Amino acid sequence: MTGRTRKAKEPSYIVPALERGLLLLQAFSKDKPVQSLGVLAKELGLPRATTFRLANTLEHLGFLVRDPETGEYRVGAAALKLGWTYLSGLELPEIAYPFLTNLRYETGASVHMAVRDGHDIVYVSRLPARTALSSNIKLGARLPAHGSSMGRAMLQDLEEDHLFKLYRGMRELAPFSSETPNTVMQLRDLLIKDAQNDGVIVSRGYYEK
Repeated sequence: MTGRTRKAKEPSYIVPALERGLLLLQAFSKDKPVQSLGVLAKELGLPRATTFRLANTLEHLGFLVRDPETGEYRVGAAALKLGWTYLSGLELPEIAYPFLTNLRYETGASVHMAVRDGHDIVYVSRLPARTALSSNIKLGARLPAHGSSMGRAMLQDLEEDHLFKLYRGMRELAPFSSETPNTVMQLRDLLIKDAQNDGVIVSRGYYEK
């Protein structure tokens, strides 16, 4: 396998076709909401015919929608339903709601809560500020932990050896801007600096330029 498919030894009981289909869905993002078959094939490192069969199956199940004029794909409603099922299954947002509400009242700022999922964080609760200036992060948004203040706050809980284990095999981290740490060593140094800042983590263009 090449591209986004795994090169390392596969765990037992992995279904390659299912894995490829899920990787195809993960190729879509806020920055890449619509993609052509050729781009998807290149992204996955798979033959165009194989990618077409995967996309056609996902379209049949409602996870993808194909534009009949351009032939390009976008994520379908079935994927949204699955995402909401994940969020609704979490008790954490309901438990945390009174605390988040109080925090918004005391600060006057937008308040968010997220959970860490591997190298990323997923926003599971959001209370926007009652002012004209408010965060536009969407519920269910996924951001890289190393490139966001919320993610760095969560990474603070990891011991150094656990941090290196989490990013094992990743020689470089995605450089979203010139401020983003692009190696695990740079990330570790930034986390140490964060810890010395009285528990306050500030992000100035780490994820966006």
